[in-house]
Parts: sequence; C-alpha cells; structure tokens
Amino acid sequence: MRTFALRRGIFAAILVFILTNTASAQLEGRLFLEKDQYLTGEPVYLNFDLKNNGTEPVQVVSGNSYSFCGGYQIEVLSDPSPDISSCSPLGTGGSCMSGGWIIAPGETRQDKVLLNYEHDLSKTGMYRIRASRTLRYGPPSAGLATSASALQVRTEGQFDIRVEDGKDESLTAIFQPYVADLNSKDENRQREAARAIGSIAPPFPNRPKAFEYSAFARGSRRHCAGHDGLQL
Repeated sequence: MRTFALRRGIFAAILVFILTNTASAQLEGRLFLEKDQYLTGEPVYLNFDLKNNGTEPVQVVSGNSYSFCGGYQIEVLSDPSPDISSCSPLGTGGSCMSGGWIIAPGETRQDKVLLNYEHDLSKTGMYRIRASRTLRYGPPSAGLATSASALQVRTEGQFDIRVEDGKDESLTAIFQPYVADLNSKDENRQREAARAIGSIAPPFPNRPKAFEYSAFARGSRRHCAGHDGLQL
C-alpha cells in the first residue's frame, strides 16, 4: 500500500513537472522598461508582453493590473538611500473570475503599470527595479480562476534606471499626450491618463481640467513605503 502511494506521488510530481515545462514553452512573458533614463516627475511604466507560442488558444486569468488579480510583485530600491519600496499583490483571497484573456496561437497581449503610482521616484539618482508577474492559465474553460488544475506562468525582470532633474518645460511636453487622453473616448486611456497626472501632479499652467483630474487621482492613490511591508 505504501509502495503504491509512493509511486502515485512520484507520478504526480513528474506530471506537474512536465505540465509546468510545457506551459512555460507555450507562453512566453517579457517585462521591460521603455528606457533607462527618466526625468523627475516623468511617468515610469513597467511593460509586460505575453505571447502564446503554442498551437492552441489559452485562457489567462488577468484582472485589474493594480489589484491582486494583476499578479505583479514590484520592489524599487533607491541609491544612495537604503529604503525599499515594495508592493505585493493586494490581499490573499478573492476571485478573479471576471477578468482574463483568451490568447490565440501566435498572439501577444500587452499590459503596463505605472510605477510612480505606488513608488516614490521623485528624487534624482539611481533606482533598481525588481519585478515579477505570475498568472494562472489553461485551456479556455469556465471556472479557470478557481481551478486547482490551472497552470502558472511567471515572468521576472530586473532593471536599473537613472532619474535626472526635470524642467517644467520638458515635463509639460511629456505630459501633453496624457492631457489629450483625458478627453479620449476610450475609458481605459482616460483612466490611465488621470492616474499618471494624479500620481505625479506635474505643472499644468492654464489647464484647470488637468488639475481636476489630478486631484481626483491623488485621492485614490495608494503608497508602499520603506520597510513597513505595505501591499499594493
């Protein structure tokens, strides 16, 4: 009886190993930044690509990228300050059944999160960013979010950036696309523009609507600071 149980356990472990490696080969994730030098007060986005290299479509559980359903875990280390700003997925429970992607063979899905929203990048200097994203996925089917058989794909990255002193004139030009997006018919673009403006509060002379959105977004902003272990 013990021998049978042991064999069954070994078989299960091998099966999980095979499925995990097959899954990793089917889905390819990539975390990246657009550049390695930024100005103080400039939005810094962490970009994420997820490509289906397989021959079958897959369903990926992916909720709000700024909630625990997003699967992100991000640390920002500043130099010369030893402080670490660490944001982990919010909460330890809940359901992500309402959010997800169906990724066709050869298709790439893209996402991004604003690092300034949770982390203080307002000072000049060097910053090291450690990031990962873990997502559950499997064949397209109902109930994948709560299925114990769902596989996981994990993507990791580490980046060093330099933040230099930014002038109002430069920042005004940088934020022009965000100001324009406040009037976009795409609610996601409008919301992201408000988040960027509200998180950083850039200079907007003679733009009362931008200030209105800025105040709204600042009211909903959350912070992860120092060593207190606050979560996203």
